[in-house]
Amino acid sequence: MLLRNAIQHALNGVGWPDADSVPHWMQACAALPADARDRIEPGMAQYLDFRAIHADALASVQGLEMPGQARELPEGAVVGLAELKDARFGAAALVARLREG
Repeated sequence: MLLRNAIQHALNGVGWPDADSVPHWMQACAALPADARDRIEPGMAQYLDFRAIHADALASVQGLEMPGQARELPEGAVVGLAELKDARFGAAALVARLREG
């Protein structure tokens, strides 16, 4: 899912902010929230489990073999339907929300 991929890339950048791959992660994350928003149909909202989406993204990132110690990553969902519907909510807002925890 596009939203899970966006959260994964953003979590990578938040967890390992000094990694050489941060620009790549942020570039990959940039369009994903808008792409996810474009694919959401009105009747689908009731079926989106934002906690599960975040948990899946977090589990994927925590399973990575990365050099160095990761910074603390937020356990709870930081994105909900309101953010997904907001055209101003993009990669920078997602990363900021994740940093806040």
